[in-house]
Amino acid sequence: MPTNADRFLDSFKAIEDHLRQARGAADRTDFVELVAQAALDNPAVRAHQDRLTRYARLRNAIVHHASDSRRRAIAEPRRDVVEDIEAIRLAVTKPPLLTDVVGGKVTVCLPTDPILSAARKMAAGDFSQLPVYEDGRVVDVLTSEAVALWVTTRLAGGQSVNGDSPVSEVVVADETACTAL
Repeated sequence: MPTNADRFLDSFKAIEDHLRQARGAADRTDFVELVAQAALDNPAVRAHQDRLTRYARLRNAIVHHASDSRRRAIAEPRRDVVEDIEAIRLAVTKPPLLTDVVGGKVTVCLPTDPILSAARKMAAGDFSQLPVYEDGRVVDVLTSEAVALWVTTRLAGGQSVNGDSPVSEVVVADETACTAL
């Protein structure tokens, strides 16, 4: 039967391996730095960043101070700590699908969809946000604010508003405006 230290170290390693692979990080990249980088674009890591940083210190104390070359811990983490890192492992390595969270079918659009089509979906579903889906994953979010900004920017610049413009053009215009602030 695995000890609390074994369970803790297994979960820690699974998180570390997952983050290294997802980020394409080298083995020499410090775990705390890896977590900081991943937290920039991974909400699950961001939500657990502080605890992962603390758990890195605990892992180092357990592993770096082991009395021999076998993986034998000099301390046993408490059960609640082990259960917490196991829960973090699941959140980071196997986040729930959007359909599991919202229950049912999720309305999405593609980057190539005409903005008029996406706007109609938003209006019909009374959505202020619509996931932009490409290659089997969410790549962005189209918001009603982005649509409004795109329309007002075009009109203020003397350009026409074309409902055939792709969603990607609207999302890029919103991102450009946000970085200009």
